[in-house]
Amino acid sequence: MIENDKALLNAMMQDLKKSESWYQPTNYWKVYQDRLMPVINENGISQFRGSESKIFNSFGVTQPPHTLVGEFLEVHDIKGSIIGHLVLSFLRKIRLYKIVISQHRKTYAAFLNACFHIAAGETSKQELLTISDSGLAEPRDLFQPLASHKNRYTLAFLRYYLQYRWVKKRIDFSGVKTICELGTGYGGQIEVIRKLHPNIKFLVCDIPPQLYIAEQYLKSVFPGDVTGYMETSAMDKINLMNTKSITIIGTWQLTKVESPIDLFISSTTFQEMEPDIVDNYFKIIKSFTKQHIYLMQLVKGQKLASEIGKHGVLKPTTLEHYEKFLNEEFKLRETEEATLFSSGQIGTQFLKTDIESHHNMLFDRR
Repeated sequence: MIENDKALLNAMMQDLKKSESWYQPTNYWKVYQDRLMPVINENGISQFRGSESKIFNSFGVTQPPHTLVGEFLEVHDIKGSIIGHLVLSFLRKIRLYKIVISQHRKTYAAFLNACFHIAAGETSKQELLTISDSGLAEPRDLFQPLASHKNRYTLAFLRYYLQYRWVKKRIDFSGVKTICELGTGYGGQIEVIRKLHPNIKFLVCDIPPQLYIAEQYLKSVFPGDVTGYMETSAMDKINLMNTKSITIIGTWQLTKVESPIDLFISSTTFQEMEPDIVDNYFKIIKSFTKQHIYLMQLVKGQKLASEIGKHGVLKPTTLEHYEKFLNEEFKLRETEEATLFSSGQIGTQFLKTDIESHHNMLFDRR
């Protein structure tokens, strides 16, 4: 059960507002934040992974597609209306409708199972079978791929495992004692790695309300192992030697970090910021990251906003920016197009490589 804690959310939001401009939501994310806050205030987060609202998809939650008819009604803006109910009532009496929906569900089930085997790969199946999605917050795409194992997964969990597997092939995790993730979303990547490497200490960093959701989720998945924001906000310095396995901080607290970080990770985060904001973050991150930086970002940057306040970035951050900002201390070892799972409203795709192309990137300290 994911607990709602309005006092914690309010404290985070107030501290965010008081922080420097570098740490405020960028133009891209401000649009999402304005849509997300009312949903959280009205519904809470106890079932956020099963919410009908698509806003949670913006930071890592995956959901199954609606039925073909559900999509039809939505497209024509009649879902939930009297006309919509009449259309559904009529279609449900038609045998063809039942056949189509049945086939759609079978196709989606096959898609999920295929994603499991793709994520596991040829050599990692046994490792993946040692862990399982928590199943907390009512994920609607939770499934059991193998009858012989009770382990359950979601597309999000498999995607995070796939990213971990990419990094694991390139660095020795036995030498990784500390990990910092910026832009943790609901905490899915931390969940995967923590379950595989319980001895690693994690620094979880984001802005609220995502940070709030991540803290509450991770506290439920790993009870007793999380040092929360209310504790770290009172600290002058953030030293992982003095905190629990998972430590929660706001982005504005990064300058307080004095612990060496072996691996810094960030996925689909910097692409939502303008280059000067990213440069400021990297100046801080480089000061405490000792070995590796892993990024999964759009190499050509996010789409441009038509104007301030509209969806998009004001200036895209590209691969060239990452290399420029990190060049003196870190060298780009490898970049490779990322594999992303996607489930659309009408159909499914085995492998989704976005038009703008997300890439895995690994930088090593020089």
